[in-house]
Amino acid sequence: MKEIISMNENELIKQAKKLNVKSFETLIKKYELKIYHSAYWFIGNKDDAMDLVQEVFIDAFKKIKSFRQECAFLTWLNWILLDRVSRKRRKQKTLNKYIYYLEEDDREYTKEYVSHVDKNPVNILIDQEEQNKILGAINVLEDKYRMPIVLCDLEHLSYKEAAETLRYNESTLKTRLFRARVKLRDLLNKVPK
Repeated sequence: MKEIISMNENELIKQAKKLNVKSFETLIKKYELKIYHSAYWFIGNKDDAMDLVQEVFIDAFKKIKSFRQECAFLTWLNWILLDRVSRKRRKQKTLNKYIYYLEEDDREYTKEYVSHVDKNPVNILIDQEEQNKILGAINVLEDKYRMPIVLCDLEHLSYKEAAETLRYNESTLKTRLFRARVKLRDLLNKVPK
């Protein structure tokens, strides 16, 4: 076990590609909190974020042999996370369309069980109501604006890291981030105080 702990990340990845579970577990321990925070910002629900983190690491383990190390391991994990988030959103949109066509009583009953839009606190603000307003406003933004806000402003990734994660060039990221902040400000100004 001491050997695995003393390995650098490249060595751990090399061993993980040989399906060495202990090496992969070490990588998980290194990045699970960062992936959890990103998942939480995208989903807004602690339990769903934990489920998403597990899905990301299962996918990563299945795909580790195809990881070519052309980017940072964390960036690669974020790509997997973004893919999972996109799938979840598409599934939720389809489900929302289904709920819309249900009878009124059935719609409310179904929403209780399938809706995972939960306004949990966003631990960066003092006031609970403000937290919910901001999280709600962020969740209203289109993905192309929400994702830069989450990665840059909430997860504190550099422009370079966020651009690499989202597969944008830095100027596109900066433009979308600027527009996202303007849209977020406008949304928050419309919310009654």
